Amino acid sequence: MSLEKELEILIPKTSKVLDIGCGNKNHSNYSINTTTIDAWEKVNPDILTDVTKDFPVFKDNEFDIVTMIDFIEHLEKEDGYKVLEESIRISKRVIIFTPLFWDDNSENVTNKNLWSYGNPYDYHKSLWSEEDFSDWNTVRIFSYKKGSVWLGYLDK
Repeated sequence: MSLEKELEILIPKTSKVLDIGCGNKNHSNYSINTTTIDAWEKVNPDILTDVTKDFPVFKDNEFDIVTMIDFIEHLEKEDGYKVLEESIRISKRVIIFTPLFWDDNSENVTNKNLWSYGNPYDYHKSLWSEEDFSDWNTVRIFSYKKGSVWLGYLDK
């Protein structure tokens, strides 16, 4: 099954969703009620902020779901854990998709043909492993041309 199909199953259409690190919003459309956050103004997020420096104030369980699709590896590990903690506090479910192999992602940042060209926030800063998410539900480990990628979620 594809990432898109897995996300369709994990994200009910009417869920209140916060998409952290939305990028080009390829994965922001599974719910009809999604708020997007990104630090790069060129992707025109609903909330423009660097969540490592200024995480928006939300109430406990304000969202049904927080998604971080291909995002957490763009943070230093310490910052990633802080964003995870806050995401768990403000939602009932957190969904993460991240590579299990190291690549600095400079190939995407420097490719003029890609949406991420010139995005200073798109470099990878940390490598995550299945062990980092040992308490989470693993949905699937996908094979990718450079290695494996992990999709999982945590429900409260």
